[in-house]
Amino acid sequence: MKKKPLILILLACTLAAGAYFVLNTRLGVHFVVDVLGGGDAATDYDPTTGPLKLTGTLEPIDTIQLPANIQQPSGIQHRGDTVYLSTDQAELFVGNADMTAWPQKTDLIAGPLLLKQGSLEGIEFFDDTLYAIGEFGAIRGWSRTGQGWHHAEDLALPASIADMEFSGMTQFDGRRLATTEDRPVIVDLITGDIHELDTTNLAKPDADLDALQFSGIAHEAGNLYLLTEPHTSILVVDATDYTIKAVWGITPGPAADLAIHDGKIYTVVDHNYLEEKPPIAVYVLPEGGSVPATD
Repeated sequence: MKKKPLILILLACTLAAGAYFVLNTRLGVHFVVDVLGGGDAATDYDPTTGPLKLTGTLEPIDTIQLPANIQQPSGIQHRGDTVYLSTDQAELFVGNADMTAWPQKTDLIAGPLLLKQGSLEGIEFFDDTLYAIGEFGAIRGWSRTGQGWHHAEDLALPASIADMEFSGMTQFDGRRLATTEDRPVIVDLITGDIHELDTTNLAKPDADLDALQFSGIAHEAGNLYLLTEPHTSILVVDATDYTIKAVWGITPGPAADLAIHDGKIYTVVDHNYLEEKPPIAVYVLPEGGSVPATD
């Protein structure tokens, strides 16, 4: 009779350990998301096989290795002498300008790791408040004090777009634009308007633009720069009429976000738990959108 309570205790401990493994460890999350969920093994990252004609190819001028504690980066902002990096686990890392040291780490969202996984995608500063977008149904905000980062007031989204799964965000000249995982479009986060891209002269015959998924967005000097994850490339888009002006192939892989600073483009690349972690890739931002033509 005394063995029965012991068996029940062992069973309870085993179930609790299993639940913790699935909910709160990176390996457990990998098992649920990438093994049971199928992952993205079939994704075609080759930029030459996408629905748009390449106008050129960018080659990295540098790569920056991330430390072991930064896994699965999802967003990047390069602001002055400081770089901000978010992850799929809703973490925020703050580093120096050359990204050789990352002294600050904050968990922006509480709760089990499994429930946070993939919820936070792009990040952006509006004045001195850090905002993030993803699967929140709003734009989440954090402000920094001497004691660290604290949840600030969220920004509401128009009801027509609140259910979208966003992948990136940028703000300039009173405009707030985003990319979404649902469709290859640009979404106005203030008005709720959805803008289709003008692909005149760059779409291949019988092109299926839905084969593209935008994973990040940045702006610079009147242009929007969209990062594509399948068929890894950067689209240069006129910020006024949404015409695609150039398509640059970059290093193939699950590119997650991009930042533009001081004439350079920085891209972060996602990976699953068991894959080798890709470095940040650094490219020169071509003047006037001109890069060497591809064959």
